[in-house]
Amino acid sequence: MTPGGPVDRYRQAPVNPDDLTLHEASFDELSPATLYEILRLRVDVFVVEQDCMFGDLDGRDREPSCRHLWLEHDADVLGYARILTEPDGSIQIGRVVTRGEARDRHLGVRLMREALARVAGSVVLKAQARLAGWYGQFGFVAEGDEFTWDGIAHVRVTHPVALTSPAQANPSGAGQSHPQPSPAREP
Repeated sequence: MTPGGPVDRYRQAPVNPDDLTLHEASFDELSPATLYEILRLRVDVFVVEQDCMFGDLDGRDREPSCRHLWLEHDADVLGYARILTEPDGSIQIGRVVTRGEARDRHLGVRLMREALARVAGSVVLKAQARLAGWYGQFGFVAEGDEFTWDGIAHVRVTHPVALTSPAQANPSGAGQSHPQPSPAREP
């Protein structure tokens, strides 16, 4: 990448997590600029950083029940997650991602707490196997054997009942004013 290119603009002074704005929207509520930043973040991490060539645009972002959550600072999307309702009524939280330069600030913790606070019922994730312990801090439990999905080891993790508040989703307080280390590096 050339200086000032797409990735370099994120290598700025550290952002205080308290200065980030949490947003939630359906696909139709996303502005073109925000949609671009969300998709760029997903491609930068899932395709480029993780060297995984896969079709991120799976059509599910446009589903009427899909909710997009993102953390933003000065129009820069630094973290993202989406919430989907499956045909069986279960909830899937997926595409949980944090910009590389913003990791270790517990943005993923905040996104997961917020996502869990917005759902009721069984929650399912296809977690990268290396992050199963990280999801465990929210009450997720691994089920079954690891499987390879798009060339990366994954494991199905479930949460029997979503929680009612962000604080309950992470009773240790990690990601708040005095963050605790995560058991594994956050996504």
